[in-house]
Amino acid sequence: MKKRHLLLCLLALFCVTSVFAQKKVAFVYQPGYGSTGYTPETDPIHIGLAAAFTVTDHGYASGVEANYDSLATYDLVVLSEAMSGNTTLTNNLVKLVGRVPILSMKAFNYTSGRWGWATPTNPSAKTTSVTINPGFETHEIFKDLLVTDNVVQIFDGSNITNNQVQGFNSITTTGLIQEANIIAKITGTDTHAIHEIKDEDKKPYYMLIPISSDAIRTVSANGVKLVVNACNYLMGGSGGFDPAAPFRIAYLFDSSYSTYPGIENDPIFVSSILGEKDCEAIDIKSFTATDTDTLAALENYDLVVVSEAIGSGHAFAKPLLQLVNRVPMLNLKSFFYKSTVWDWGAGANPSTTKNSEAGIPTIKVAASFMDHALFENIEMPDSTITLFNSYEGVIKNMVQGYTAKAGGFIADDDVLATVTGTTTTYNAIHTHGTVNTYMLLPISSDAMVLDDAVNLSDDAFQLINNAVYYLLQTAGNVLPAVKPTLSATYGNGVTYVTMESLTEGAQIRYTTDGTEPTETSTLYSGTVEITTPCTIKAIAFKQGYDKSGVASIEIDVKAMAATPTITVEEAFDGKTITLAAAAGAKIYYTTNGATPDSVKSTLYVEPFTVLRPTVVKAVAVEEGKLYSEVAQETVAIDNYPTRGKTLVWANFNTEPTTWVWANSDTTTTDNGDLFGKTGYAYIDSLATIDFKNGFIVGTKGQRANLQKTGIAATGNYSPYTDGDAGATDRAMSFLRTNASTDPTNGFIMTTSAYAGPFDVTVWFTGAKGSTAYTELLEVAVSPSLTDTVWTVLDTLSTLSDKLIRKCVAYYDEATPVYVKLTSVSNLGTNSNMMIFDVRLMGEGQDVSIRKPALDRQVVSTRYYNLAGQPMKTLGFGLNIVRTI
Repeated sequence: MKKRHLLLCLLALFCVTSVFAQKKVAFVYQPGYGSTGYTPETDPIHIGLAAAFTVTDHGYASGVEANYDSLATYDLVVLSEAMSGNTTLTNNLVKLVGRVPILSMKAFNYTSGRWGWATPTNPSAKTTSVTINPGFETHEIFKDLLVTDNVVQIFDGSNITNNQVQGFNSITTTGLIQEANIIAKITGTDTHAIHEIKDEDKKPYYMLIPISSDAIRTVSANGVKLVVNACNYLMGGSGGFDPAAPFRIAYLFDSSYSTYPGIENDPIFVSSILGEKDCEAIDIKSFTATDTDTLAALENYDLVVVSEAIGSGHAFAKPLLQLVNRVPMLNLKSFFYKSTVWDWGAGANPSTTKNSEAGIPTIKVAASFMDHALFENIEMPDSTITLFNSYEGVIKNMVQGYTAKAGGFIADDDVLATVTGTTTTYNAIHTHGTVNTYMLLPISSDAMVLDDAVNLSDDAFQLINNAVYYLLQTAGNVLPAVKPTLSATYGNGVTYVTMESLTEGAQIRYTTDGTEPTETSTLYSGTVEITTPCTIKAIAFKQGYDKSGVASIEIDVKAMAATPTITVEEAFDGKTITLAAAAGAKIYYTTNGATPDSVKSTLYVEPFTVLRPTVVKAVAVEEGKLYSEVAQETVAIDNYPTRGKTLVWANFNTEPTTWVWANSDTTTTDNGDLFGKTGYAYIDSLATIDFKNGFIVGTKGQRANLQKTGIAATGNYSPYTDGDAGATDRAMSFLRTNASTDPTNGFIMTTSAYAGPFDVTVWFTGAKGSTAYTELLEVAVSPSLTDTVWTVLDTLSTLSDKLIRKCVAYYDEATPVYVKLTSVSNLGTNSNMMIFDVRLMGEGQDVSIRKPALDRQVVSTRYYNLAGQPMKTLGFGLNIVRTI
């Protein structure tokens, strides 16, 4: 019983009564938050809330305070995690606590200097679930959730990179958190997760469910249900479904239908649960397709039941399709599915009564749905349910069926039961949608009553009652489809337009003449090619949704600028590069292999000289035209040896060996501070750590930290350009100083000297997340570690925008030297340098040596002298031996 009820409620994700659907909820967030640009319409939690309640979005910039008086007028305020921490907005939201019920998802508001309630944290593993604390197993917020061993899954586990469930520890005595009201912890840890705050009357007025927005699109149905339950709970209700709540149900029938016994004798209307509820019988005998007001009124019911006693040719039959997924619907008429009505497939009678064949009284439940709530408390010998009492020799239709149109609206629906006739098995029961669910239960009215007696079995009534309760739980607000996103990609004389709506399965209709699109406008089916400038407008439609807003984009068509030319000429100490393009065009170029553009590349002004082998790439940029194709030239420098051999590599993970300190001698230390989280007061003497792997890290007060940060393909911690690729996960970070006036001085240096010439290649960035700060890294060398003065090769720079840049300093002498890299940014408490990799690259190339297979048989052995000449036997001195 309990298991079936769980399955039922998981399918009904947003189950609320009509009472709670009218509750007013404010949703507070920061537009564009995070690296992917947060928007509520892509957030499953927001979608679930909007289906369950009347939700108003309140988007605020991080630098302003919210309108507390306005927010206090709502029944509940939901604080999204999608807001920057330590800002005017989030730090002051605490002013709402106690004025209005609040559900917050941002644990990091609790930190010192913000709300001051606790110490927030992200678990080291990207945890997807919480574990219910003892004593809270029956809390209202967990009602009807899928709970396994007290574990509640909130995310679906498909994202293993971003933060998911967050939490807090170290509760302060000055905050409002009550130990006795901590409901759940992060699974696998002792870190607190969900808690509530109650007033003196034990009434809850605040709750935290710490769900990070970083992976918000992977929140599971269980996670959404948890949040909806919590909202209901905070507004004075309870989670889950209350079958005793008042419901309004409409029962549609046609009194003129030839085999209908009349509403007063209709056992489904009179003897099922419909007879006990506020169920209104609506005779559609005289309705026509123009009765649109009636359709709109039907959406206000909690459930619409459509009797089989309505002909498929009835004028109101086709318009009924508009109600599907806009209001929960139980339909008993499969013959609406034919092409001239709903066009979903075809209805079917599994036996031919015209040929004196008896009707079919049974359905066969699919094995995978035996535990479905629809079949609760029903006897099912051999998975079979008998729906009619008398059937032998009864030449009347009983259970009917359907076939689904291939690729059609219901083609992918779950079929819960089938019906088998004299020659064919048909689909019988299916559902469509999870909000305002539609269900077909094809019971013919022909044999419901025989000889003035009810002919439906007890199991038939139980099935109908189960269906009613199942569908009532799926009631939700009708949402608009998400407005399409229109994107243009320019080609030479053609523009390619793509369209996408985040409402899965939505149709997009569009116009190219600037007129408003309708349901009859051109259907988007793939990339649209535009060769003449125009205005494209598009709109999304989906059954069960309101139409979206109109998206619009102005499309231009551009030609491509002519490709520039690259001329290479000999110079005294290198090669001179001259670039040329059409009149009026600007040229941007790179010398590090990156693809040039007008933002990240160098503007060509005059010929320049390169001293080392390189690849020059150039692009022409002309107003009103597309970038030209990229011109490319490989520039060789005579007698300049390639510096491709790794002398030493620090990747702060496993190269040159494992990076460890403190009490560990085998495991890389993650996110560990060498000298305190805020550094220490600046002093002249050094604090150093020898990693015993060829490198020493030191500081005179600047915070140093080994961070477990991964390299991304795009966004934060990705290469600034394609020429900056090559960094690996983990970084040595030189962070804030103890005081804003203290100099930055953190450094890393080699404990061995390396003979030149060599390049010092560094991949690094600033992690402040702002282009207002520039991190500077001084690269210096010395033949002795005891020298007080080091020779500076170069000072490398990178912006603090979390984009990794590859920079190179050159040492062109032969004398062996030690190498030292020092933070000289002098940004004080804003310092945030992250060094991902350091490579010393000497002359030559790295060589990969292939080991022979252990079981390979040696066929012959050959000998060569050092000049490569073959010899019959080994000679004096050094020889080359090759086995085959």
